[in-house]
Amino acid sequence: MSLSRVLGQRKPLLIAVAGGAVVVLIAGVLMSRIGSERLLRRSFENLAEAESFSTNAELTLRLPRLRRGAERPFTEIRTTVSGDVRRAESGTAELTGTLYAEAKGRGNIFFADGDVMISEDEVLFRLDNLPVFLNRSGSLVKRWTRVGAPVLKTSNMSDIQAALEPAVASLARAGTEKIDGERLVRFAGTPAPEVEDALMALVDKGSSGSEAWHVLARLLRANNIDSLEVWVDSSSDEVRRIRAHFVRPLADGRTFDFAYLTLSFRDFGRDVSIDRPEAKLEVQPRAFAKIFGQGEVTELESEEISQ
Repeated sequence: MSLSRVLGQRKPLLIAVAGGAVVVLIAGVLMSRIGSERLLRRSFENLAEAESFSTNAELTLRLPRLRRGAERPFTEIRTTVSGDVRRAESGTAELTGTLYAEAKGRGNIFFADGDVMISEDEVLFRLDNLPVFLNRSGSLVKRWTRVGAPVLKTSNMSDIQAALEPAVASLARAGTEKIDGERLVRFAGTPAPEVEDALMALVDKGSSGSEAWHVLARLLRANNIDSLEVWVDSSSDEVRRIRAHFVRPLADGRTFDFAYLTLSFRDFGRDVSIDRPEAKLEVQPRAFAKIFGQGEVTELESEEISQ
């Protein structure tokens, strides 16, 4: 059974979305020397130069009703990745941590969870739980599985960075808030439609060559960024949180509250060790690309998984 049939709409595999949220998080590391406000600029520069930090990335999607008001089996998808990020010798960020993903609706809930490691040229994951309809044989549970796909590789990084600059530069101070015991300065704004369009074109897989950035392209293709917010610790000049709210325009002029992407940062400069686990299985890149980039999610065939 395909996940698209279960959800009633073409969506990426829950775990792939979680991985996408993490890699979109890495985008924050690339936003250097931007912002018209000095505190905001310094904080993003520190984020760009950080050798390591801890992070939590959460993407929540709310699915609208189908045509004629039919209700979907699942109406909300939530994915979370938590872990440590460090910069490899090549300069590319690597992550080791845990993931959790769930899809829920009226009387229905499915979830997947486990450990994940994302490096420059591969993704390794070990799942504790995975819905049976995605992997009937159970071969992807309780085993480290390797995907030899360079999901972090991007061919037009300088162009993407330039496209991000006006989005962040549009932010203005919006007071202070106490979050997790810290008094933080909040910046908020809404990127102009032409800024969104330019960014969407650049992060599309056809331009960037990246499965990871393509997740953001898919969010932008059918939705608008209603608000972009950044919280900064003014005592340390560190970005603590980035949140983007996506809404979907409707035919009657209203908007549908579609998604929140929230990225949190802490413990800059901490000692991070990333050890590559020994993989027992391997998922072929073409299967991973099909799930991650295109959204055509089906149960993985036996020939796409090797031991």
